[in-house]
Amino acid sequence: MGLPQWIDHLIPIDSQCQTRVSNAVQAILYHVFDGRQALVHLEHWAQEVDCETLIRSGLHPSWLNDDALARHLDRLYEAGIRKGISACLIQIYRKESLSLRAFHADTTAACPVKRGIEAI
Repeated sequence: MGLPQWIDHLIPIDSQCQTRVSNAVQAILYHVFDGRQALVHLEHWAQEVDCETLIRSGLHPSWLNDDALARHLDRLYEAGIRKGISACLIQIYRKESLSLRAFHADTTAACPVKRGIEAI
């Protein structure tokens, strides 16, 4: 569906980083699909899979450490995660020709941590 390219368009690649936001998002999604443990374990998980085939050529598993993930998740949030999720869902809706009766997307809970902090 072109999700990595779409993310790279939304959040430009930082030439100072070895990874891209799209790499982090893909790794997190694959990690979730593989039974998910805490994100702090993602780097270890990445060493057990073929990151170059799954995500992109030349990607070293050690680059998916928790510091890199945190930076990329911050960049994703700053780019407007709700708008990004909405755009992604619309892309899926169009590509899959879903009926509006079957399509439901609620982006209001996209950032529960922030909402929780504001409530304190």
